[in-house]
Amino acid sequence: MNKHTALTQLRHAKATMLRWREYARQPLGSGAAIGSKGVPPAKPTECRFGAWFHGMGNELLGHLPEFCAIRDTHSTLHEIHVQIHQHLLSDEVEFAKQQWKHFSDTFHQLLDAIIALEKDLEHQLKPQPV
Repeated sequence: MNKHTALTQLRHAKATMLRWREYARQPLGSGAAIGSKGVPPAKPTECRFGAWFHGMGNELLGHLPEFCAIRDTHSTLHEIHVQIHQHLLSDEVEFAKQQWKHFSDTFHQLLDAIIALEKDLEHQLKPQPV
C-alpha cells in the first residue's frame, strides 16, 4: 500500500464530507423549497465520499480497523439525511431541525473517525528512529 497516496486520498475524501455537510444544511437554514434535485443519495455508495470509501479507499485501507469503523457511521448519516429530506418535503420543518441535531452528532462521530485514521496514517509515515 502506498501510504502517501492513501493519506492524500483520505484528506480529499474528508474535505468532500465537509462540503457535503454544508450542502445538506442549506435547506434548513434558508427555508428554501426542496425539489427532486435536492434528493440526498440514499445509498452510502452513491455520494462522492462513499464512492471513494467503497472503492479505492477500501482497496488501500480496508484492512485497517479504523477504516472499517467508518462504514456504519457513514451509512447512518445517509439514513438521517434522507429522513430530514422527507420531513422537509412534508413541510415538517421542526422535525427536520430535530433530525439535524442527530445528523450533526453523527457527522462529528464520522469526522472524528476519519481524523483518527488520518493521524494513524501520518504516524505510520513518520520516519522511525533507528
